[in-house]
Amino acid sequence: MQSSTFYQQLLRFRWSLSLFTVLAVAILDYYTGALVTFSAFYLLPLLLVSWQQRRLYSQLFIGVIVLVWSLANYLSQPEHFSPSIMLWNGLVRWLHLSIVAEIWRRFSHSHASAKALANTDTLTGLANRRAFNKQLASWLTHPSAEPLLLMAIIDIDFFKQLNDQHGHPYGDTQLQRVAQVIEQHCLVSESCARLGGDEFALLWHGESHAALTARLQQLAADLRSLAVPCSIGGAIAAANQTSAPQLYQHADTALYQTKTNGRGFATVFTEARSQHSN
Repeated sequence: MQSSTFYQQLLRFRWSLSLFTVLAVAILDYYTGALVTFSAFYLLPLLLVSWQQRRLYSQLFIGVIVLVWSLANYLSQPEHFSPSIMLWNGLVRWLHLSIVAEIWRRFSHSHASAKALANTDTLTGLANRRAFNKQLASWLTHPSAEPLLLMAIIDIDFFKQLNDQHGHPYGDTQLQRVAQVIEQHCLVSESCARLGGDEFALLWHGESHAALTARLQQLAADLRSLAVPCSIGGAIAAANQTSAPQLYQHADTALYQTKTNGRGFATVFTEARSQHSN
């Protein structure tokens, strides 16, 4: 988590940090002249700026590098540079830096796409089990300002029969419809996922048991309106007083109670009791 935070901060200040680095390298170039070369160090800020960025931003920054680099060389030894030499050197540097930046930029976008695919369920577009468990661990390690969290498991009732009767394409459509409703009930800061098969999960923050239970009731009602029966089991706890295995266990217990008591609604497990939510 600390490495992730450092990475985010690095990207946040990438422009100021990169400009400072270019100026620092240019100053070294100015004082050392042609005796010592620092050309490779101009690549470091360029790589930082080009990471997962549009080509335009890379080209703008390359222009800054070429201008500052050429100016530093000229000021250090003006007698050795004519306008034609400066123009030629600038074009060669621009071409060299552009090739490196483009290769790096494409690699960064491929990396981002691969990372997204590794954490996304391709059918529904929701997070997958791996990403959900990672988010859950993060919530438990770094609680939000709101005191409680709710983890819920949503299961489509009789999904196998639905697939057998109507075919897998129809079943896939129902999974997508359910996923869309679940996602609509999650805030940007919250999380929802398809755990696999016909099973979904979500994570919510809240101020009280009543508020979280009311939200889960509304989700259950909206899922019923799809005419796709879904059973929901939820577990509410303070982030600093529970664990991922315990939340899964309590949510599974609540889901079992929902299925036992008739399906199609939500049951919320609390420390002392299970609360039935119609």
